[in-house]
Amino acid sequence: MLPKILYELLPYMYLSLGAGSGFVSSSAIVLVASVLFIATGIIVIMMRISYRRKIRSNRLLLSRF
Repeated sequence: MLPKILYELLPYMYLSLGAGSGFVSSSAIVLVASVLFIATGIIVIMMRISYRRKIRSNRLLLSRF
């Protein structure tokens, strides 16, 4: 299991790695990999936001009873 700090920073590390490698290299393979890293970071962030909203709304619904 990953430490919480690493788990929370992982999507931002994907975004940074993708952006950084995209600026440094002009190779087509590196550009494809950097787009994939950026897309992965965005997808992971969106999935976490969606899941945490569901948890929060469920918690609010249960606390009303």
